[in-house]
Amino acid sequence: MSKARTKARYSRFTTVAGFLGPFLVLLVVFRLIPIAEVALTSLQQFNLLRPDDRVFIGADNFVRLASDHRFLKSMRVSATFVVGMLVLQIPLALALALALRGSQRGIRRIRTIVFSPVTMSIVVVTAIWRLLLDPANGIFNGVLERLGFEGLDFITSTSQALPSLMLMIIWYQVGFTMILFVAGLQAIPTVYSEAAAVDGAGPWQRFRFVTLPLLSRTTVFVVVIITIFSFQQFAPAYVMTRGGPSDSTLFVVYYLYQQAFSFLDPGYASAIAVVFLATVLGVSLLQRRVLSEGDA
Repeated sequence: MSKARTKARYSRFTTVAGFLGPFLVLLVVFRLIPIAEVALTSLQQFNLLRPDDRVFIGADNFVRLASDHRFLKSMRVSATFVVGMLVLQIPLALALALALRGSQRGIRRIRTIVFSPVTMSIVVVTAIWRLLLDPANGIFNGVLERLGFEGLDFITSTSQALPSLMLMIIWYQVGFTMILFVAGLQAIPTVYSEAAAVDGAGPWQRFRFVTLPLLSRTTVFVVVIITIFSFQQFAPAYVMTRGGPSDSTLFVVYYLYQQAFSFLDPGYASAIAVVFLATVLGVSLLQRRVLSEGDA
């Protein structure tokens, strides 16, 4: 009997190892080793064109970050962008999900249309929106001027550039967020809403006290996904604004790119990456904990 149990356990172990083994190898090779290399590089100083002339400087790069006004501004810009995306995208995506959660053919087609932008390359999307938002020859300003309004400096104004990027990313991503909410809504048993309706609850009361609480797990997931995605933005700043005007769209990832490939300082860029990774992980874990405790 003991031999049979041992053989069964070994069989289960080999099965699990067969499934998890390739994933763990890829995780170590393409995630953990690069992260360790970046952490090591952050403690060094060298020119990207002379990678062999490395000098160990300890935590000097991290000390330098504390007095780097452009880095601190890039953190503020990224944080503002994340908050804007959460505040604007989640209500819009939830409203679309409530309106398009049906199974009728027409509704399914509309869902597909709303979802379709996220299947495109973000670089291509940004290039198209740059043409649309061009202050001189863009379609948006052309429409405004034909309607008798003054054109806007969408990507050349320090006060309008970041909101313009938010508008583009919301258009690009809201379909994906909507699908997540649709899946969450469809997983809620209708019996709860029906019971609330029998008790005299109106549409808003059913949404507020029945649907939203039962949608909390999906909402937590959506908040974390949007936060991570928004913090990682690079292509919009690179293609549309180059971080300008006056660093008003200087995301942390774009500033990291500048330090590594424009100023040829990979050590400092790696220090930015380490701090940025810790920030994103910390914010995401804090969000999940706070929202989960609120649900409990």
